[in-house]
Amino acid sequence: MYGLYRSAGRRERLRFLSGSFVLSMFLCAAAIFVRVSAAEEFPDPVAAPAPAPVSEVKKIGPGDVNTTVELDGGKAVVTSFSELGIVDLITVSYPPADGTDNGTVEHVLVNGTPAAIPVEKTAIAIINIKDDPKYSRFVNVNPRIALSMTGVEFEKVQTVEADTLRYLFLFILKDGCNECDAAGYARIAFDFGKDGKFTKAVLVKLMKTRQPL
Repeated sequence: MYGLYRSAGRRERLRFLSGSFVLSMFLCAAAIFVRVSAAEEFPDPVAAPAPAPVSEVKKIGPGDVNTTVELDGGKAVVTSFSELGIVDLITVSYPPADGTDNGTVEHVLVNGTPAAIPVEKTAIAIINIKDDPKYSRFVNVNPRIALSMTGVEFEKVQTVEADTLRYLFLFILKDGCNECDAAGYARIAFDFGKDGKFTKAVLVKLMKTRQPL
């Protein structure tokens, strides 16, 4: 009888050990599955590609005189270069499609930010001469008075407000036609920060005659 109890006890222990082994194997497999699933759900972060280098904008210098450059989506010939500091000045001509020289010369502020600012085109687009308190005196005499694209002159560079460079230009006012005599003048400033970044174009004043700075 005692032998039967020992045999039964041994079988119970074997069944318990066998069940424990199966359970431990199941738990190990489950743990491996969880680790694999977590790895698939949360993959290692992929390093972001390094940013592409920014190509430096070519600066214009004296060696570019008499060469052709791209401006305003078209081609222009550089006719002069003036080194003025952080921002420089060039004059350009835009030959017509037939290749003839019509003598039109425009000013462009270069080597700042943006890289090129056409003086005449920017002034015509931005400046409103009606903002000047003296405008009414001019329009009473010349009803169609407006800024002319021709005959613009660069005057000088001034430092204003401690951290602003002001490039001053003298524009001619005409009464609605390019062939008319000058009806007055407008002094217009292009302001840049000390880092060469363009900030604004402003109408300084209207004048009946040329007035020195």
